[in-house]
Amino acid sequence: MAKAGDRSAVLILAVFLVGMLLGGVVAYNAALYAVPSSSENVTTETPSLHPAFERSATARIVGISAETNEGILGTATVELVPGHGRILISTNPFIEPDTQQSVSIARAVAENYTGISLESVDIIASFDLPIEDLDGQVIGGPSAGAALAVAIAAAAQNRFVRPDVAITGAILSDGTIGAVGGIIEKAQAAGEAGMALFIVPAGQGEVKYYERIEERKSVNGFSVVRISYMPRTLTLDDFARQWNMTAIEVENIAEAARYAITSTR
Repeated sequence: MAKAGDRSAVLILAVFLVGMLLGGVVAYNAALYAVPSSSENVTTETPSLHPAFERSATARIVGISAETNEGILGTATVELVPGHGRILISTNPFIEPDTQQSVSIARAVAENYTGISLESVDIIASFDLPIEDLDGQVIGGPSAGAALAVAIAAAAQNRFVRPDVAITGAILSDGTIGAVGGIIEKAQAAGEAGMALFIVPAGQGEVKYYERIEERKSVNGFSVVRISYMPRTLTLDDFARQWNMTAIEVENIAEAARYAITSTR
């Protein structure tokens, strides 16, 4: 017959072995379902366009004629084609450096806005302005920058820019849309062309101008003309309504895209 001390020793050994077995099972399950700690590297990739695709978008731009000082409505078309991140610009008419720089900034802004990398494509930008005999002429200015950014963003998303929307405004690297000149002349050109919406930079929805006032009176038989200029403020939206067009201010690319980009042509 086994002694009581021997039975106790066997019982303790059995309990010890069972504990080790259960501990191993728990450790295995913990390792199997463990969530990576925050210190582990987690890689995320920026979505990029398939290298075999081709897309394009056209936006309505408004400029000022150097000859007549009147507003002119044209188009800026961007084509996204397989490439290596280059920017190619049509040179007929010749494009001034500030316009070329606008395309480069517009690309970066569009990438940031959409979250889509354009490093695997080339962007071809071309301009169509209704000016007779464009050969040899140079066009420039930053006012097409906002429209270019909207067009690139639309093409990257496989969407379109509304054909009844005209856009004017410079594009800044942080996505802000900057002020430009000739707002009244541009609004008139957009309205006369049948645009439904005219997008302008924030702060340019009101235009200050000076009204010429003539006062004539006779002094000792002489006709005296007194000319003065009174400051006036014109609300751009009120001005645009004579063509059933709405003028709206935007601060950045996101606001412009909200009004201008559509899923259908």
